[in-house]
Amino acid sequence: MKKFKFKLQKLLDLKIRKEDFVKEQFAKAVRKLETEKDFLIQASSELSEERQQQKARRLQQRISSDQELQYQCFFKKLQNKIAATQIKVNQAANVVNQKRAELIQARKDRRIIEELKEKQINEYLLMVDKEENKVLDEIATMAAARENEFVMKGI
Repeated sequence: MKKFKFKLQKLLDLKIRKEDFVKEQFAKAVRKLETEKDFLIQASSELSEERQQQKARRLQQRISSDQELQYQCFFKKLQNKIAATQIKVNQAANVVNQKRAELIQARKDRRIIEELKEKQINEYLLMVDKEENKVLDEIATMAAARENEFVMKGI
């Protein structure tokens, strides 16, 4: 009896490699998203701290109009940094969603081929079982024929 050979094994191997590659891309995208979120949190907390410090300075002493303009310019830069970082976070989240969809599709593609392989293995095992039963039936038939032959000769 021939050994089972899955004719689409190379395709299955390719699907597995593709899924692994997409998993790596997804993991990189998630790491980038987390990094961008960390930058956003850092920039937001920096803005909050600076505003609190400016309020404290205002209460403690008078601030010149030049200093006030400098603070406003500084806060505007921080707000722009936060807005730019928020855009990066949104873009990174979109990439994560795209990579997640690609990963889901790659898993589906692999599973389809694996299910086909399992089906073919089961069919092969059924065929092997039938062949074994056929051989056993032939052996039993031949043994019965020989026994009948011996009985006939003995009579």
